[in-house]
Amino acid sequence: MTRTLLALSLAVVLGSAAYAASERSAGVARAFQRLHPCPSTGLRSGPCPRMIRDHRIPICLGKEFDVPENMTWQTYADSLKKDKIEREICRFYKGFLNGKRD
Repeated sequence: MTRTLLALSLAVVLGSAAYAASERSAGVARAFQRLHPCPSTGLRSGPCPRMIRDHRIPICLGKEFDVPENMTWQTYADSLKKDKIEREICRFYKGFLNGKRD
């Protein structure tokens, strides 16, 4: 029983970490844009000049965050700033999963 519980817990944690390394879902991004049209064109599909769809909470923290409700529009400049912070968050989280708590 204890081994089964441990194996199941490990599978959930490793599954979330593995998902973070995978591609973001294009379907989620399309669903977001259908709900929230591009700010620069007003279109519900297609390109959005000078704007980027991005996750508010990084999906490296779990696949449950790869949903349209967790997305927002950002300017390219703002997305570069946020991506820098996200890389640090995700690096810390992956280190935490691997037992490094520096």
